[in-house]
Amino acid sequence: MENTNSQQTYEIGMVGLGVMGRNLLLNMADHGFSVAGYDKDSTGSISDFL
Repeated sequence: MENTNSQQTYEIGMVGLGVMGRNLLLNMADHGFSVAGYDKDSTGSISDFL
């Protein structure tokens, strides 16, 4: 059965992108994993993460 949903799927998700969470997520992305992250603190810019 083929997935016809147009939403992006991720292998790993992380809530809380402080110093440690951000670096963990970036490291996993660098190693080929499809990742998503969320942080309730919106003081940082999304461009800082990308």
